[in-house]
Amino acid sequence: MRKVFVCVGAICALGAAAQADVLEFDMTGWQAEGGWLNPGNTHMTINLPVGATIDNAEYVDLVYVAQDPSWQSDLVISLNDSEAFISYWDTPIAGAPDSPGTYGPVSGSFNNPDAVGGPFTLTTGQLYIELYDVFNDTGVDEVVLGGTLRITYTVPAPGAMALLGGAGLLAARRRRA
Repeated sequence: MRKVFVCVGAICALGAAAQADVLEFDMTGWQAEGGWLNPGNTHMTINLPVGATIDNAEYVDLVYVAQDPSWQSDLVISLNDSEAFISYWDTPIAGAPDSPGTYGPVSGSFNNPDAVGGPFTLTTGQLYIELYDVFNDTGVDEVVLGGTLRITYTVPAPGAMALLGGAGLLAARRRRA
């Protein structure tokens, strides 16, 4: 019986730490057709636990073309606590020029001086990601030719602890029987 309590205690201790994880998306083919919530923009919703913290985000080897009359500097990647825009983190692409054309490959983090918002905690359980253009020209403004979006997040400890603790109790109960 003593061994069972030690085992359950060890499993619960593991669950006490928050669990970090990474999401990666190939951005090839993503496009911005206009401002925030324009239906032509590439967007997606990822379900994560309520209370998950979006800790860091970065774009890696991003290459895109801004079609005339759009500027390369108009492209923004946005992470949000749902489409309702409760909390958010926007980043323009670092160093992009004020002219049409192809830009990249370029890598950067959302932790830069031009970013707006910052690390945030999900209150809805829905991470909403959108690529948009700050100035809405006619037609598609930018098209991504390649690159990766990498998002680091932390799952809250109580959910992990409950899951692991429950598994430990189940295992202990089976041993008794």
